[in-house]
Amino acid sequence: MKSKLLYMLAVGGLVSMLSACAPDPRPAFEAWPAQQRAQTQIELGFSYLQRDQLDVARESFRTALKVDPKSSEAYHGLGLVEAKAVNLKQARSYLKRSVELDGQNISAVSDYAIMLCQEGNGKTGVEVLEKNVKLPFEAGIATKLAFGRCYQADNQTNKAIVAYKEVLALDPKLPQALLSMAHLKYDSKNYLSASAFLQRYFYTNTLSSDALLLAAHVEHALNNPEERNYYTQQLWSRYPRSEEAKKARELYSQ
Repeated sequence: MKSKLLYMLAVGGLVSMLSACAPDPRPAFEAWPAQQRAQTQIELGFSYLQRDQLDVARESFRTALKVDPKSSEAYHGLGLVEAKAVNLKQARSYLKRSVELDGQNISAVSDYAIMLCQEGNGKTGVEVLEKNVKLPFEAGIATKLAFGRCYQADNQTNKAIVAYKEVLALDPKLPQALLSMAHLKYDSKNYLSASAFLQRYFYTNTLSSDALLLAAHVEHALNNPEERNYYTQQLWSRYPRSEEAKKARELYSQ
């Protein structure tokens, strides 16, 4: 009995040793692909950005770039983070890099162009859009809005109006397009049309110092002093320290 037990133990030990030396039939663990890891960080970054958690969003996009240094989406996200943080020079640099890496990242192209045009570089903004957006009539609403903004900044009024009309055909209540159309109509001295676009803008429950000052200008041009005074009072009450309020005081104070 004793010898049989020793034999069984010896055999068992040999089997254990062989099992330890044999290759594991289970597949080896494979690291998560770099592209997927980067994309996860990018998606997290945009999620944090939407919630205005800028520091966390910035870190997520930077982590994505450590994994994929040529990620256009990550640079785009960083550009939007810095734009929200009012670090405009850095934002412009990130957005430019995003477009350089992938000219078909149309969201980045649109945001970069709008930033250029808001800073007064209308011609460059138009060039960025026309170079990268091959079929502008098939573009989404954000890209059409970018075309409108940049044509307006570059004093291409007719093209700007066409672009904004395309935007409003898709979203008749988009405040940015309505206010821009009001400005264009006022500049062309079509005051009744400017007033109509402003009313549509106010009906969206949107308000800004720019819109109130423009409304005062329009009513003044239409010789409606009571309406003009209503808008100036609203401007002074809601935005007392704004540049628009200062201009209204210079022009319309009794």
